[in-house]
Amino acid sequence: MLDPMRKTEWPAIIGRATGIHGLLRILSIVLLVLMLAASITRGQEVPAKLLTLEEAVSLARSHNRELKQAGLEIHKQQEAVSEAKTQLYPRFDTYFLASELLTPLDFTIRSGALGTFPATGPIPAKDSKIHTPARPVAITSITATQPLTQLLRINLSIKQQKLAAELSQQSYFEHEQGLVNQVRRAYYAILQS
Repeated sequence: MLDPMRKTEWPAIIGRATGIHGLLRILSIVLLVLMLAASITRGQEVPAKLLTLEEAVSLARSHNRELKQAGLEIHKQQEAVSEAKTQLYPRFDTYFLASELLTPLDFTIRSGALGTFPATGPIPAKDSKIHTPARPVAITSITATQPLTQLLRINLSIKQQKLAAELSQQSYFEHEQGLVNQVRRAYYAILQS
């Protein structure tokens, strides 16, 4: 019989192994020894520990998709409450406009082009030459807006969002209690069988 611990038998086996058949024989023996070692270690594994009710409930809570969705819905509703509260604060808007003429504007208004009156004479009194250079122009506008007439509507909207957040919180608790109830029933049914 072949003992994997005795090294004196290996040279005899390797010496007999020549060609393809010998190589296949050596590989099959090595594979057999490895499988034997794996089966021995598998037989020595520690038995699985018993699952307690608390662990079962904890596992169910952490892996339940509906419960995770209900938790995300709570977070979404809380964000909606925060968003509704921002409407109470003043809003600041800043506008900045910059422009420049591509070419300068030059034009002339002739004397009396806008009319001639007996009391004042011609308007303008002499020819007026108007020159607008091509230079950059910037306009800045800063506005602050505070809703005063809409405060009642905004407060009602905030209360509505708070109620929706509380509703989603209660829905989460309902899902959680239903899940815990199902886990307990299944756990006790397995214990009774």
